[in-house]
Amino acid sequence: VGYALGRALGPRVKTRFPEELRRRAERLLLRYGPSALLIAPFVPGMRTVTPFVLGALGFPLLPYLLLSALGSLLWTQGLVLLAYFLGQKVSPWILWPSLLLLVLLPALSRKPKG
Repeated sequence: VGYALGRALGPRVKTRFPEELRRRAERLLLRYGPSALLIAPFVPGMRTVTPFVLGALGFPLLPYLLLSALGSLLWTQGLVLLAYFLGQKVSPWILWPSLLLLVLLPALSRKPKG
């Protein structure tokens, strides 16, 4: 969705920034675009912006799809492996506070009367 929006709105958005800043951003993203797509899922904020910017810059669709899928695969598999290896060691520390939070959250979220 972000890539498609970047493709559609890119020309209009580009004109809102100074020429020198646009050229510099274009050079950096076209040079490091493939790396940015692999790293983007791991960096909050970058995950949201990168597809839009690459779409706006006209980054080719097929390499975008392949690199985006690979970056997402690395992100999800990293989380699965982390959960697998740390799950049994961490679960006693997380289970009781999580249950306590589930019990207390409804009571804490109620607005006082009056």
